[in-house]
Amino acid sequence: MTDRQALGIDINQYARTGGVNYSLAREHIQAGVYDFVIIKVGLGLYKVGIFDEQVNGCVQHDIPYTTYHFPDPDVDMKAQARKYVDWVGAKQQSYIVDVEKPRSNSRPPNRSELLSYLGELEGLIQKKPILYSSISVLSSINFINDAKGYKLWIAHYLYMKSLWPAQKKKYRYFHDFVTDHDWEIPPAAKGTGLENNVILWQFTDIGDGRRYIYNEHTNDPTYPIGMTNADLNISIQKRDDFMASVFSAGLKDITAQYIEALDSHDPNRVVGLYADQAVHSTPERTIHGKEKIKAWYQTLFTQLLPNGSFQRTGFTASGNSRTCSWTARSDAGQVLDGNDTFGLMNDKIVYHYTHFNVTQ
Repeated sequence: MTDRQALGIDINQYARTGGVNYSLAREHIQAGVYDFVIIKVGLGLYKVGIFDEQVNGCVQHDIPYTTYHFPDPDVDMKAQARKYVDWVGAKQQSYIVDVEKPRSNSRPPNRSELLSYLGELEGLIQKKPILYSSISVLSSINFINDAKGYKLWIAHYLYMKSLWPAQKKKYRYFHDFVTDHDWEIPPAAKGTGLENNVILWQFTDIGDGRRYIYNEHTNDPTYPIGMTNADLNISIQKRDDFMASVFSAGLKDITAQYIEALDSHDPNRVVGLYADQAVHSTPERTIHGKEKIKAWYQTLFTQLLPNGSFQRTGFTASGNSRTCSWTARSDAGQVLDGNDTFGLMNDKIVYHYTHFNVTQ
């Protein structure tokens, strides 16, 4: 498995509420059917309505994922870049910018607009994003030379070799495509000078999503039938190299980091998860700043729950918000009802409300 390419699916609002079977996705990832999910966060200044649900599903089921944003040339480009970071934070391992027409009757951003967006985004995330586009679009906006400074995810849909030219039928399954085009780069990229920049190839937009990730029926009463086709993708690099460079494999959710920090009984490790001016609240009081928060954890570890052993029993993720339930056993008693709410900014805790009762 280590010598094969990485395989993945990108999803968007057309999956609709409840339209992804995350347990099935996890089973397929564990079985090596595919390796990752890429999620559309929004278009312009508008966030996809089910984005938080999709992220939460991936987080809950340990599915490697990253996000992409679709800039709209009719909207302030720098404001869009800031909005993307507001939605996903500044510490994702990778960011993807979708460069194409946002609507059928519109146009892609021109070179100047795209450079403005990218400059703002790169200043915020301190790295270069991946560009998703086609060679034809990059050429039409005179961005080929600029694209040499970026890693590229290229869309180039091909027809099945076994049926062409009699039938123009696009690939439906990963294994059929890999059989015909193992380790190739998109043909459209050849001779452009971008061959070494391409790291991912979207080879179909009509793959069999029901087989891989989607439920046919969703929980959305307005649109009970979801999208059963999924965009199928293959890396140009080896699987292990690609996954390590693009996805936050092994990056733990803040709630898992928090419980591990509690288990260390080290106040410094716990407050390292907080922003400098963080707010910490309990039903009895509210305090501000890391020094006061640190003092509270010193009390927690020495008086409230000495020698405590902590376990996370559940959590949910929604954008920059987290809720976490937990239990603990200590020399002073046990906690069966631990419940915390976190507000995050730039992957640090800026607001934290905690509630628990110690019983014998």
